[in-house]
Amino acid sequence: MIGVSPAYFICRYGDRFSPEHVISGLKDLAQLGYQALQLEVYHADSITLWTSSGFARIISAAGGNNLVVSQCVAHLLLHAFADEATLFSPWGVAEAAAISAALPPDRCPVLTIPVPAFDVSAAPVANAGAWRRIEDRFEEKLSAMVSEIEQRGLRVALEVMPGSLVGGIQGFLRLCERLENRGHDKLGFNLDTGHAWASREPLGLSITRLQGRILGTHLCDNWASENLSLAPGSAGIDWPPLLSTLSSAGYSGSFDIEIHCPADQVLDQYASARLFLADISAQNQIKEPA
Repeated sequence: MIGVSPAYFICRYGDRFSPEHVISGLKDLAQLGYQALQLEVYHADSITLWTSSGFARIISAAGGNNLVVSQCVAHLLLHAFADEATLFSPWGVAEAAAISAALPPDRCPVLTIPVPAFDVSAAPVANAGAWRRIEDRFEEKLSAMVSEIEQRGLRVALEVMPGSLVGGIQGFLRLCERLENRGHDKLGFNLDTGHAWASREPLGLSITRLQGRILGTHLCDNWASENLSLAPGSAGIDWPPLLSTLSSAGYSGSFDIEIHCPADQVLDQYASARLFLADISAQNQIKEPA
């Protein structure tokens, strides 16, 4: 199964896209041969728009177009971890609860929390004790969010951006161990190949280390010098071994593509990208996730 990340809708309609925009774009998505899509709440002031009826209407319309929802990306929650001030605020926990409460686990099983680069420009952190305090607070706040989401029957995945408090793949695995001590043993990972490649992560090794934890994907390309979301096959990532490793590591979710491009190029770029991944899967006998 091949799907799209929310970037498909952002590029077509802007980051203020609405449930109506998503629903209007589903027919084109299905005609391009896609089978899945991701939901997203981008702005904090739009939570009610999505949770009151937006998610439900999209999920219903997706079924009518033979599309499934692979996950929801709570983009707005990255602001809970952006800097020291937001990290130590209570903001984000109630918002995570509100979003997850509106998602039926049988129709949208995963809620992804992005973790952004941590900004210290306004208030530099100058000693090890302060950094330990920040790390402890990060784990405490994330644990509170995970508790709210998991009790509603959803899995939680992190989308780790370069420079975040998570600290790459090894940092994520260490975080998993620490959260297990808080009662959370199912923390997952949303594999954004662009973020990982821009962090200079060996992608195949990262996937292998994450075995069993990858719950979703944002498949995009770049040259590892900038954190870009280019069409798969248009830059420096070697896709056949990446997809083969992802499959052999037991990933069974959707291959969801993420491309940021001008609105007038969306349909062409997403059409080409789907064919690119489908051809690799066929030529290398890689079974697409069901």
